[in-house]
Amino acid sequence: MTIRITRFACPAPTTLISLCIIALLGCQEKTTPAGKPPPPKKTDTHESLATEANKLAREFSDTLTSAKDKAGAKAAAVKLDKIVTRFEQLADRMETIGDPQGKLKEKVMLMFNEHEKIIAQELPGVIRTILGNREIGEILEQAMENVRERMARLTVLDRWKTAPP
Repeated sequence: MTIRITRFACPAPTTLISLCIIALLGCQEKTTPAGKPPPPKKTDTHESLATEANKLAREFSDTLTSAKDKAGAKAAAVKLDKIVTRFEQLADRMETIGDPQGKLKEKVMLMFNEHEKIIAQELPGVIRTILGNREIGEILEQAMENVRERMARLTVLDRWKTAPP
């Protein structure tokens, strides 16, 4: 009696290739069906941009107050730089839609007044931290100088938050 061994093709490579193809197809960028445009982007309004400025001011203030030690101050300095970059991008969008007029100007000015209050409330605590720790003070002082220089160029923010002459 002779035993004959029959070899079958190894299913593992075939299965592996099939699974890879399925995975790659699943990773493809989803496109909209033909004839349907992509959903519209949210349109900026004076109010939405002022609200965004207030959120950035809150984030700015929270970042400053988070610096409790040298490592925290360094992290805060990096984050402040990113926040100012976002302010610059916001200012470009503000320039694009133009300055608010009339009643809308008054509404936006009130919204920016909230922005100023946010920073003013946190400032005393930040100053105490800076004065209380020289290392933190030096790091944040450099970061704030950079912030002042960059924010001074964003004249649109001043136009939006003050009454016309």
